[in-house]
Amino acid sequence: MKITPKELRQIIEEELEAVMEDGHTDVPSAIRKLKTSMEDAMQILNALEQMPDTELPSWWMSKITLAADYLNKSRDYLLVSEEVNEVYSDKQRRWACAQMRDGFKGERSLTKKQAKEMCTGPMLKAGDKK
Repeated sequence: MKITPKELRQIIEEELEAVMEDGHTDVPSAIRKLKTSMEDAMQILNALEQMPDTELPSWWMSKITLAADYLNKSRDYLLVSEEVNEVYSDKQRRWACAQMRDGFKGERSLTKKQAKEMCTGPMLKAGDKK
């Protein structure tokens, strides 16, 4: 099979895009990224603590809000099990049940299925460890 120069260029471009995108899905890569994120967050926090109480640009606050939301959803993915036999603390159960209500005004961090499962699943007893 002969490849034309145009096809070769397309193959190379696709491979380069794949290499340039992170694509790492292993635990050590996630740990490295989280450590970098923690360092960045600490530097931002330290800078903010040195600043007077002034208004910050809305575009900047949007980025902070989005980053916090992504971290929250990532945490939920790892800590909120899809298993039916998962045991939940009272705080987790109340949060899940609150998200199921129609009038809930906060950020929904659980799917309807997760919220229903947590709201109706077994409860963690005092002194038990999850």
